[in-house]
Amino acid sequence: EGWLHKGISELETGQAMAAVQSLDRELDLVPVSDRAWYHRGLAMAGYGKHEDALDSLEKSLALNPERWQAWNNKGKALSRLGRAAEALESFGRSAELMKNAPETHYDMGVIHQELGNLGEALKAYDRAVDILGNDPDLWFNRGVVLAQMGKVDEAIKSYCRALELNPEFREARVNVGILFMNQDRLREAQESFDEVLKSAPGHMEALINKSAMLLR
Repeated sequence: EGWLHKGISELETGQAMAAVQSLDRELDLVPVSDRAWYHRGLAMAGYGKHEDALDSLEKSLALNPERWQAWNNKGKALSRLGRAAEALESFGRSAELMKNAPETHYDMGVIHQELGNLGEALKAYDRAVDILGNDPDLWFNRGVVLAQMGKVDEAIKSYCRALELNPEFREARVNVGILFMNQDRLREAQESFDEVLKSAPGHMEALINKSAMLLR
């Protein structure tokens, strides 16, 4: 397994194309290595070759359909290729095999959100938060969905949780400010925008929304 281990090591250090070359050498020797096909898929995805990534991941799954990570990464490749419905099926298969993988539910939430399926997106993010509650990105995306659903108070709480976990999360702080502004809570809105501008004076979204607030 020398070429396989070399390829995996290269992949872990960000050498995607070197990894592909090593894994191809392994597959010349052992064409039925599901691990080699799986890691080749990851390497191709890392290099931005999503069609090739999908092909390798499908070959890995044909040899070992129980690898939940392969289903998850197949879903990511399909998503990058704009094949949302198929991506959701793949993520669903991943979730069946590994129910407690937060990234699968997060990825499902992203696709549902992009498709406008807000209720399904919220369910997916809630499941991810139940598994991994200390990821600020999860709480942020959850806040975006709640705001889009008109659940403003819940959205604010979700953004605030993201900020507790990452006080430098400027996008979350701006979004909180916008929601405060829309509720005519102008002092709190200005505090939010000012906090962003303190560390990033040129933050365009904070500047624009602060200006809009001051014109009220």
